[in-house]
Amino acid sequence: MNFLLVYLTSSVLYSAGLPDIFSSLLSLEELDLSWCKLHTLPKSISKLTNLKILNMCANDFSAGLSDIFSSLLSLELLNMRENDFSAGLPDIISSLLSLEELRIRFELV
Repeated sequence: MNFLLVYLTSSVLYSAGLPDIFSSLLSLEELDLSWCKLHTLPKSISKLTNLKILNMCANDFSAGLSDIFSSLLSLELLNMRENDFSAGLPDIISSLLSLEELRIRFELV
């Protein structure tokens, strides 16, 4: 499949999780998973080596994403606002050399 953009914004995926379909979307350049109440991402997202924009805003991510980011070397914009990364961001982000914009914001209670 030759999709360039996939928007799943506000999808009700939290009960079943995100389907592991991304290994067939290798040309994908933009993925919007904002407001989906996700806790984890399928490992097949790491196969999206052409991905330039990843929006993970307003989910329930807190840790465990290093495996996903390790191969997303084309990533230019990463939006991780409104997630609970109070324990710290994944270390692997520093190796994303194409990254031009990182959007983060933490709410400390």
